[in-house]
Amino acid sequence: RGYRASVEIRQELAATKAGMIAVRDDAFTVDRSAVDWPIAIAGMLSVAIPLSAGLAVGEPQYGLIGALGGLNLALVVPARERANRWQWGLIVVIGAAVALILGHFAGPSIAASAVVTFVWLALWSTLRVAGLIGMLAGFVVSVMFIIISGLPEQPVGQQLLLFLAGALLGLALMLAAGALPGKRQEDDQQAWPGLRALIAKVAAGLREQPIVRHHALRLGLAAAATVLLYQVLEIPFGYWIPLSVLAILQPRQHQSNVRALQRASGTLIGVLVVAGLVVLTSSPWLLAAGASITALALFAMRSRSYHWMVILLTPTALLMISIINYQGWKIAEYRVVDTAIGITVGLLATWLLWRGDAKAPPRR
Repeated sequence: RGYRASVEIRQELAATKAGMIAVRDDAFTVDRSAVDWPIAIAGMLSVAIPLSAGLAVGEPQYGLIGALGGLNLALVVPARERANRWQWGLIVVIGAAVALILGHFAGPSIAASAVVTFVWLALWSTLRVAGLIGMLAGFVVSVMFIIISGLPEQPVGQQLLLFLAGALLGLALMLAAGALPGKRQEDDQQAWPGLRALIAKVAAGLREQPIVRHHALRLGLAAAATVLLYQVLEIPFGYWIPLSVLAILQPRQHQSNVRALQRASGTLIGVLVVAGLVVLTSSPWLLAAGASITALALFAMRSRSYHWMVILLTPTALLMISIINYQGWKIAEYRVVDTAIGITVGLLATWLLWRGDAKAPPRR
């Protein structure tokens, strides 16, 4: 019996080691495809133009809302793969506008924020049944709700107009860049199926695939719990905690582990960039220039790996926020702590909620 137990322990350790190696390899795999410079420049302008306009009129917070719209829309629109990519962009514009309104009215109430977070994130997570572009669309719409719920309250009509202006600018720039000569790459992004077909596909996924239902519930519960946590404890920039949950939590445990490693290492590298710049200057114009440069790098490298996207998205977002709420190097400290809490909660959710379902093999 002792020998058998020893063999089982060695086998368990070997399986754990193999799993850790697989997570590491998947986390840091990089696609060596060439940079699509027209798309990268369009993504940069989606951030730079709203930020510069806000600073020029003396209202940097206006520029931030517009830049959030441009950045998120540009991230979700397929670059060159499909001729009908504008439909997905329009879905995101409408969904994020509704998220902005919900976030504005739910934000002041802790209970309402938690309930709406659960329902909204669970609902939009089901778009992953439409493929990569559906997953990105649901992610961006969920991100907008979490951010608006966590930002200081502003007139909702004003926020909505600024966001829509930035989002439509980002959509126009990405569509224009996609029409320019450039390399068209094949990937697994799916064409717009039509609204009726999309709704039918989501309904079928919820009905026939338990893993889709369970992921939606898991994500909603974990995010709602972190909203309660940061609002009750009044954690600075606490909305980054549910954002980290949203970023790492995936239907299967291996996928969540990979995203957690990417998020952790990418955030640490990204905050080093931010810390170096914000210590040197508090000039809003220089911070906006830094955000524009990192946005250019983000859109140049986003197709290479999720890890690169996190590395470059972190300084882009933090520099944008520093324009209206300068905290010096402390903003990097807050980001690291909040991200660590979000990753911990996300991983606990994968281990405690429908764990067997999360380990299930991919559906074929």
